[in-house]
Amino acid sequence: MNPPCERCVKGASGVTAEILAKERYFWPLHGPGISTPGKRVKYILVAMEPSTRWAGARSPAEARAASGSKVFNFNTQRGDFALRYAANTWLCPPESNSSYVLTDFARCSISNDKKAADRTRLYRYATCQPYLEEEIALFDRPTLIGIGQTVAKRLATTFGNTYRVESIVHYSTQALWKVRRELDSVFSRETWQASIESVEADFAAWMSAQVGLTVSDATRRLLAAYRLRFLEIAGR
Repeated sequence: MNPPCERCVKGASGVTAEILAKERYFWPLHGPGISTPGKRVKYILVAMEPSTRWAGARSPAEARAASGSKVFNFNTQRGDFALRYAANTWLCPPESNSSYVLTDFARCSISNDKKAADRTRLYRYATCQPYLEEEIALFDRPTLIGIGQTVAKRLATTFGNTYRVESIVHYSTQALWKVRRELDSVFSRETWQASIESVEADFAAWMSAQVGLTVSDATRRLLAAYRLRFLEIAGR
């Protein structure tokens, strides 16, 4: 696949001016890659775009150097690890012959300060779509899974006639009410907790080893919601 370009910031539109004026970390972030190399990539999980939280207090120069040597995308927040652990456990379990790829519709990290990401999203999605098309074409008719309704709807509109498209809840704190609603529609609190009890200690140890984070109640809910959804998707 061709390397991501800088077309978003080389145009002459008002959107370009807004991005250049406000975004300090606007460059592509690569993801973790194929979950299990050597196995068939059966699923592509597509998020909206990388946020800039990974940069922390780094200067742009420090952040660019760091992003060239370490994977930050899908690898910094509790929700990232809940998503990846759930996909490794229930979507593409070790005994299966399938794997998945995590990617973004738009490739460059951007903040949502004063709704910057929201206002520029359609422009950036249109610019980055050819890269997503090339990425999808690398694999044999994968199922596309939109992370959140914004991406799921865009995937259905753009690729729904050719590929199977599914959706899962987003892992952001703003989407927690959707996680609760999804669990409450199926489980009591005791039941959803029991559904992840057998893996909770392993998940906590894995996440702690990766980034030193502990498991919050919101993360447990998210893990249970992803378990429920991934089992449905994998069973179809």
